[in-house]
Amino acid sequence: MMTDSHLEPFLKQRTSKVCTPVLSRHRESPTPRLQVIPPYALSHPGFIAHIYDRDLEAQIAELEVGEGHPMGRVVDILLGGGLCFFLPNTTTGSCREDTKDVLKIARQNGYNAFTDRAGFDALKNGTNATQPYLGVFTSGHMSYEVDRNNSREPSLAEMSYTALNTLKTWQQKNDKGFFIMIEAARYKFS
Repeated sequence: MMTDSHLEPFLKQRTSKVCTPVLSRHRESPTPRLQVIPPYALSHPGFIAHIYDRDLEAQIAELEVGEGHPMGRVVDILLGGGLCFFLPNTTTGSCREDTKDVLKIARQNGYNAFTDRAGFDALKNGTNATQPYLGVFTSGHMSYEVDRNNSREPSLAEMSYTALNTLKTWQQKNDKGFFIMIEAARYKFS
């Protein structure tokens, strides 16, 4: 059982309360499969990371793939944007201030990591997916549907359908259940 003392190295506390993400508690439950499909940058979901500020996106990207996370890898499917936070600063298009290659770390932690439409299409709507997988398609936020280039980035509907089909396939092998978070959050910016 994880206690708050396990989180101390991962937090810069502004208050006396420890920030324990909801999904950390879920990971301890008998239904450990977690999936996240936000239409914004993957580096925004603070509900996965043990971190006090959602704007620490480079660190959140690391935690999402299990790097430095007190519970290791906690998410099986990640689809969205925010690629610049997964690339080392030696790569064109990176937003990071360091040379960490979070895509490489993800692969070392067992993820099938891809950054293009071809990688997503290889999942064959979830019927050909291996666990876990990470798809990061845009440098920052995913495009609005009206602006989306279908040849470069999948839609929220496509990502959702693929993730749900993946879960259906995985559930046939293991009936432990799952938690899936699908969010259409860009309405906040319109």
